[in-house]
Amino acid sequence: DIKTDDDMAALNAPGTVTITVRGSRDAIGGIEPSTIAATVDLRGKSEGLLFPRVTVIPPPELSVVTVQPERLNIRLVPIITQSFTVEARLSGHVAQGYSASPPTLRTSTVTVKGPKTAVQTVKSVYAVVTLDNTETGIMQRVQLEPRDEDGNPVHNVEISPASEIVTVNVTPAVVPRLLPVFPAFTGNLAPSLRMSASWTPRMLALVSPRGSTAPPAVFAEAIDVSRLRTGDHRFTTRVVAPKGATLVKEKEITVVVHVSSPEKAAAAAGAKKAPPSQPH
Repeated sequence: DIKTDDDMAALNAPGTVTITVRGSRDAIGGIEPSTIAATVDLRGKSEGLLFPRVTVIPPPELSVVTVQPERLNIRLVPIITQSFTVEARLSGHVAQGYSASPPTLRTSTVTVKGPKTAVQTVKSVYAVVTLDNTETGIMQRVQLEPRDEDGNPVHNVEISPASEIVTVNVTPAVVPRLLPVFPAFTGNLAPSLRMSASWTPRMLALVSPRGSTAPPAVFAEAIDVSRLRTGDHRFTTRVVAPKGATLVKEKEITVVVHVSSPEKAAAAAGAKKAPPSQPH
């Protein structure tokens, strides 16, 4: 245990010392980590490099033979507090076709408290917000990070407040346009078959680069109908955005292709209308 004044901190002190004791078998067998107290009292000492002796207080039934090390190499430094301006940073990217506003903080100044040698290495305090293809605004509580001049984290200091709420507005780079979407087909049905199609959604939101001209419509990847037979066939197919443009949300359409045989339908209808044959 290292005792210091409240406004001082001991640096480089080892976490443990090795103590050899002498005593009866029963006394030695009953030793626990809390049985022997090893302390260094630095209260009232001034800043600097110190070599204090380790004080060991054993129970009455034990005697101390050796203490390794007998003296510790400790640097005593004052605990200081310094104010810093928080820098909000963005990490990652918003979704394509969107832009992010500069991040804003609820408060802009925090205090950093700790040993003078650690606080003096702090050059900035960051509040980092991660963007992961984000399409919507963010209001996020983030842990504040003290960094040195190389951008590395600084340890052994306390930040107050330890976290802060950061707000980032995410908006489309340009206003999306609603365009009709159509399926495309490839291949040919059997000569006796006919087809019709329905699909959803019928309109899609598209973001185009500034200054570009939006196409009159967008189309989905082609569906091969050459092997289809009579009945309903459901497909999910990807919509192809024009070069440089971005689909805002929906990027697929669901297409239902209905294939029928007019000849069979006509034959069936004729069979129903034909009068019954008369007996001779």
